[in-house]
Amino acid sequence: MVGFPISPQKALKITPFVAVYGTLKYGFPNHDLLKTSTALGVGYTQIPFKVFDVGYPYAVPSEDGSPLQVEVYKIPNEGVLKELDILEGYPEHYQRSPLKVVLRNGDTLKGWLYYTQNPRGEEVKTVFHDGKLNIDYITWRGSYIYLLESLGEAFQSGDLRRAENFLKVLTRFLKTYGGSHRAVSPIYGKVVPLLLSAEIEKNNLLLDFLGEVYRLVREGEINPIPQLEDFISKI
Repeated sequence: MVGFPISPQKALKITPFVAVYGTLKYGFPNHDLLKTSTALGVGYTQIPFKVFDVGYPYAVPSEDGSPLQVEVYKIPNEGVLKELDILEGYPEHYQRSPLKVVLRNGDTLKGWLYYTQNPRGEEVKTVFHDGKLNIDYITWRGSYIYLLESLGEAFQSGDLRRAENFLKVLTRFLKTYGGSHRAVSPIYGKVVPLLLSAEIEKNNLLLDFLGEVYRLVREGEINPIPQLEDFISKI
């Protein structure tokens, strides 16, 4: 762990990635601070943490904890990291260190993660399991990127009942979330072609989800997806 303050300029020379686990995640109140960043996907810290909830989470390194689920973003410039430092009260409120994270696609990288040694609130004790990486982990209120990645995996494996559950949650989220989707555009660009290439019936549940994604494409929140454009033109 890095125990002394490092400026945003120096920090991004060490690694341009940030690993977030709380209100900066996609779909949560402070995610818009990352709208010019690029989402790489969901991963897990290599060191264990405990998490405490006060309406937002405190992550605390602990040998008695579990890997922490994080969303990883590539930051475009020091201005973004400076805004994150202000939000997190670094270095007085939270510390910030570059920690190793293994992504669900198998890549390993270092990402800046905000944490504390002085938690408040109720400990989050529920442990979940990621079957893809065979890892038990803790999370604060889940991750919509994890649901997106898992949706694609469920369609690929033919587990349609599981896929339908993801579709229901994600469609409801897309219809109600008013924040930015730009940082996660690459994730949709990977998942949507998987759904369209699957040899399954394009039922109303799937069409509803694809319709919401297409709406965001038209609004400029998600980059054009050629396969989706072609599919929509044929409906």
